Amino acid sequence: MKNKGNLLGLTGEMSLWQKIRYSLGNAGDELPYAIFYTYFMMYLTEVAGIDAVVAGVISAVAAACDGLVDPALGIFSDNLYRKHGTRRPAMVMGLGPLAIVTILLFVPSPFSGTGQLVYYCFFSILFVAFYSLYSMNFVSMGAEMTDSYEERNMLRLLCGLTAPLFAYLGHGGPQLAQAILPKMNLQGQWVATGVSITIIYVICCVICIFVALSPKRVKELRAEGRELREVRSEENIDEVKVSKLNFFENVGSVLKIKALRVEIIMILSFTIANGFFYALIAYALTYSMELNAAQQATYWAVQTVIYYAAVVLCVPVANKFGKKPLFIACFAIAGISMTAFYFGSVQSLLAATLLMAAFTFIEAPFWTLYCTWGYEISDIDEFANGKRRTSLILSVASVFIKVGPTLSFIFSGIILKSIGYVEGGVSQAATVTEGLHGYITLLPGLVLVVGSIAALQYPVTRKGFDALTKALEAKRAGEEYSTEGFEHMLPKEK
Repeated sequence: MKNKGNLLGLTGEMSLWQKIRYSLGNAGDELPYAIFYTYFMMYLTEVAGIDAVVAGVISAVAAACDGLVDPALGIFSDNLYRKHGTRRPAMVMGLGPLAIVTILLFVPSPFSGTGQLVYYCFFSILFVAFYSLYSMNFVSMGAEMTDSYEERNMLRLLCGLTAPLFAYLGHGGPQLAQAILPKMNLQGQWVATGVSITIIYVICCVICIFVALSPKRVKELRAEGRELREVRSEENIDEVKVSKLNFFENVGSVLKIKALRVEIIMILSFTIANGFFYALIAYALTYSMELNAAQQATYWAVQTVIYYAAVVLCVPVANKFGKKPLFIACFAIAGISMTAFYFGSVQSLLAATLLMAAFTFIEAPFWTLYCTWGYEISDIDEFANGKRRTSLILSVASVFIKVGPTLSFIFSGIILKSIGYVEGGVSQAATVTEGLHGYITLLPGLVLVVGSIAALQYPVTRKGFDALTKALEAKRAGEEYSTEGFEHMLPKEK
């Protein structure tokens, strides 16, 4: 079913070229995230020589600040969008500073001692703030380009197809630099990595930003002659309120929606597992499996291929059966598989690849489709409350996306110390090899099983969403509508 009535007056169907251009903006979402959350802590300990616990605290402070500013940025973004009719201004505001700070994170600090710690802490906080400003508006734009269930999923499919490539450049970039530039010193290799990655994602994001309609074009669209139904729909949309600056009232209001509360539990389950897995996998590849730079680059290349396969499969399944059964199965299979690895050995490239494949079973569908939960909840919010708060809803969820990395950074530093890890890139004791095993298998596996239980409670089904979309379109156009088929998705009235 192709639906009409989104905020920009576009039909539910989008051209392939629009989708491709939008998906390129995923570079600004994937590349900075991959290199920061996989390598920043390792850079601090291996290159900058900072104590593991202190490095964990610095990384955790940045991740926590990222989560804390997200709702405020969401309210700001929604109101900026309301004023200009496009996500473009906020994306530009985030992208430029993000590029500069990405490079500065991997440039040697001009200070030592406390000054060095302040340097990396300050720029890591700036990094996550500007990253969130760009990322939040990029993801929000997807909800406003189309109202169609299938088109939103297909839009995310294309993002999912670009994600492995961009993530590989982030995950494998430092290793590629070491393999390609063996004569350059380690610090120079990291600077080259930061600069190269930044150039790539800036070019891609600029292409994406111009997919967003300019304020002038939005006005032109609304001025063009269209059928009375569309015009009336847009007139009613003009009256839809966008959240103002009453922070607690707005956050409390959206948390009354059951789908958002369940989504938060699923997000926590995944991000805690994801945080520990990625915070420690680089250490495990280096010290447990003793893989050299070229082998690690190969590992991430294989991960990219597996990720592609998982993305290509998950979206058609979601379109046919709905996202709820998909995530119940993916959480359960990944969780049980990773738990099983705890009782075996992960000390070879093959074993590491199989472990990664088990985790990718949930990682690929989660990163591809999790934001469509926010799109659905935004539609529920508009229907129930007469407010369009896409960025706020996505940012509330984003707070909990950052909880996992925050916890993992704090405890990973403590874990490394407790198992005898020594900073500075030196050889490690056998206790390090043994200790890393449980923290990249059993802990993530058990947490993912909890996510599967939460997914059972998610109230939005494919059939219910279609009924909601039909009723929302009628409500926007001032026509009669019924809540039959999706009553359970709406917040309960007092």
